[in-house]
Amino acid sequence: MEGIKRLITRMTRADIILVLVILVFSIVGIFLPILFQPEHGEYQLVVEQAGQELFRKDFPREDGIEEFSFRWEGDEYQARLEFENNRVRLHRLSKEVVPLDIHEQMGWIQRPGQMIVALPVQMVISIEGDRGEREYDGVVGSYEN
Repeated sequence: MEGIKRLITRMTRADIILVLVILVFSIVGIFLPILFQPEHGEYQLVVEQAGQELFRKDFPREDGIEEFSFRWEGDEYQARLEFENNRVRLHRLSKEVVPLDIHEQMGWIQRPGQMIVALPVQMVISIEGDRGEREYDGVVGSYEN
């Protein structure tokens, strides 16, 4: 505590202003992206299997479960998507077609670019943003899809 008091007494008025400006920009930089995050209604849920789109729909705002069927090696199977708190997850698929439950362990997804992959049935559940204007991702240095 003694060291901090000594440091503050040595600081000039310009030093204090500089520290405050850096602190304000840091706080704004943290909360600004959260304020301008798009609504979940602008997102689309996409389910693909072996590169073929099974279906695409607007990301649901209400909680619930949606079942859909898919084919693998001539047989038809059921899959369940669970929606909760503006996020989605894939329930455990049949052990006959997916011996390991890695897709279930992937958990919840809620933002564009996130996905769940179920192998060997080659199923990908992903969230895509609005297909209109693309945003520039300053961290990665490219445009989001």
